[in-house]
Amino acid sequence: MTYRLVTAYDGANADRFHVEAEDDRLIMHYPPETCVASGISHDYAWSFNFGVENPGDAPLELDVLLNCESETGWSGQPFALYTSRDPSLGFRLEDEVGKSDAYTRYVFKARVLAGQTVYFSNTMARHHATLDAAFRGYAEHSRARIFEYGRSIEGRPLYALEYGDLANGKPTVVITTGVHPPEGDTFAAEALADHLGSEPQPQCLERLNVVLIPMVNPDGFVHGINGSNVN
Repeated sequence: MTYRLVTAYDGANADRFHVEAEDDRLIMHYPPETCVASGISHDYAWSFNFGVENPGDAPLELDVLLNCESETGWSGQPFALYTSRDPSLGFRLEDEVGKSDAYTRYVFKARVLAGQTVYFSNTMARHHATLDAAFRGYAEHSRARIFEYGRSIEGRPLYALEYGDLANGKPTVVITTGVHPPEGDTFAAEALADHLGSEPQPQCLERLNVVLIPMVNPDGFVHGINGSNVN
């Protein structure tokens, strides 16, 4: 085999995929992530996040097929592919590439230079440890008070940033993000934390308190699970 599939990092989820690896192509199938609420069933298994390492001395061009065996026989459109050299530093938009049915089927070429590893995702995936440090940093360097309100299934802290004083009698607005990790709402949470902690104090805090819960589902960020919890 001329390459290695990399899944040992925050947010990677291909360790749960059924993988058929060949020298010039990589076929993977998602397991379902079915959640049922109020009698309605929904499969959250639509995102991918994995790395490809090229240990050789020549560039690698690999055909990647997700939830399909061929590029032909089904209709699709180019999709937004995100790549990274270091997942802890985030992903960037590569281009509109390959083909997708806009849900589970994806086909694209993974290009990796000799001796390098490139990480691929169909979302702007975010790294749990990086986000955790960022939100704790907002609390440390602003007027926010950070408090822990529980623990996740795997024991990670569940915490919130409080702007204002919940005992002052003002209305309190609670904002949650990070329920479905592949979605981009934690970018909004960072923007809110930056604004609410800025000087002079934002006028909204004269009239109300704000409680910001930036990562409702930290286990999901670690495991790349899009459903509501680690299960």
